[in-house]
Amino acid sequence: MTMSEAGTMKGKKAVYNYTELSKRGTDPVNLLRKVLTKAPEVFEEFERGEIPTAYAAARKAGIVKEDSHFNKAVRLLPKLSRLELIDLQTRTCTVA
Repeated sequence: MTMSEAGTMKGKKAVYNYTELSKRGTDPVNLLRKVLTKAPEVFEEFERGEIPTAYAAARKAGIVKEDSHFNKAVRLLPKLSRLELIDLQTRTCTVA
């Protein structure tokens, strides 16, 4: 799908099958279609080259939200090894 086609998708019913699943979520064309619908002024900035990526345009339009550093850390805690957890505990206890 091209950018001009993304603009013409508004109001049309999408047909999903296994080949179309990759075109959902954070696929750049899908993000830009959402930006075009929700914030046309941001889409125009993207077209002029003022915004470098589709993801950045979606973030500016409020479609994609950036996780805080705290939320990222909490999400990654279960992936730490026992030694890494001990190291983290000793570092956080000595920090004033």
